Amino acid sequence: MAQFQALMLASQEKITKDIAEIKQEIQQINIEMKGIRDEATQAKHMALKNTEQTTQLKNLTAELSDRMRRANLIIYGISEDIDQRNLEW
Repeated sequence: MAQFQALMLASQEKITKDIAEIKQEIQQINIEMKGIRDEATQAKHMALKNTEQTTQLKNLTAELSDRMRRANLIIYGISEDIDQRNLEW
């Protein structure tokens, strides 16, 4: 009977030790998960900011393209081979 009690106590101590180790591992995992969540939140904010900047740059590019087209004057009937000085008024 004493051997059985000793065996049970040893098993119980091992189980208690294993549970304590598992608790520590869970705490470490929770800490790591919090860090990952924080990084994911920052990445989302950066992605939204990048999307906004991309939209702004697209709009700016479209506006600049429109302005460049407005600055071009197309004259039909005059050859492109004519010297620019001959076109002055």
